[in-house]
Amino acid sequence: MANTTGKGGTEHTPTTTQRTGDQNRGTSQNWGDKDRETTSSGVMTAVKEKASDVASSVSDMAGKAKETVQDWASSVGDMAGQAKDKAKEMASSAADTAQEWGRTAVDKAEEWGEDFTGVIRRYPIPALLVSLGVGFLLGQAMRRSQW
Repeated sequence: MANTTGKGGTEHTPTTTQRTGDQNRGTSQNWGDKDRETTSSGVMTAVKEKASDVASSVSDMAGKAKETVQDWASSVGDMAGQAKDKAKEMASSAADTAQEWGRTAVDKAEEWGEDFTGVIRRYPIPALLVSLGVGFLLGQAMRRSQW
């Protein structure tokens, strides 16, 4: 439908049905915008929550990793302490064994010396002849090695 205006031109005026449709379209667009805003703010909230959950999980995992490393370090330290104690114990045991062998050697040498002295006292002349014979043999061996 066309209306004439005072200037002689025609102007198109929307009908009531067209106006209502346009208003409804505008309203539905507004609702669509609101739905999109609500949806996007919901998505943003969900993303923020997930990011927070991930950060919390990562933090927890880092804490557990730190505890595990500390436990391992403590275990290694304990093992090193035990190894050190065992080495001290073994060194002490070796020293004790060496001292015991030394005492045994000294005791045996004293026993042999006493036995040897007893033989010389019991048999002085044969002991003198044996010592002269050993001396002669040693002298000959030394003299021949000089040539």
